[in-house]
Amino acid sequence: MTRIVVTGAAGFIGSNIIAGLNARGIDDIIAVDDLSQGDKFLNLADLQIADYVDLDDFYPNFNEGLYGQVEAVFHEGACSDTMEQDGKYMMDNNYTLSTSCSRLPAAGHAPALCLFGGHLRRLRHLP
Repeated sequence: MTRIVVTGAAGFIGSNIIAGLNARGIDDIIAVDDLSQGDKFLNLADLQIADYVDLDDFYPNFNEGLYGQVEAVFHEGACSDTMEQDGKYMMDNNYTLSTSCSRLPAAGHAPALCLFGGHLRRLRHLP
C-alpha cells in the first residue's frame, strides 16, 4: 500500500496533486492543512483521501511515526500571501515546518521522497 501525505492539501496546488493521485488509483492519502478559513474545505470535498489532519496536530504526530510507513510527502503547505507582514509567522510556516521532513531520516520515519514546492529530495533508498 502506498501512503502519501499532502500538506497544503486544501489549497489549489495540494488539491490538484490529490486529484492527480486519485486519477492514478491512489487514495491512501493523508491531507494536511489549516482549515481556519473554512471555505477551503470545498477543494477537498470531491477527493478520495484516507484522512484529514489539522496542521497543528500533524507534525508532532508525524515525527513520532504515528501515520505508519509514508512513501512520499508532497509538502505544499506555505503562506503565499505576498502582503503578510508577520515575519515570525512566515519563518515558522514557510521554513521551520519545511525542515521537519528533512529531519525524519534521523528519527527513523523517513518517507522515500519529499517534494518541497516542486523540489524533489530522496530521503531513503527505494526498494
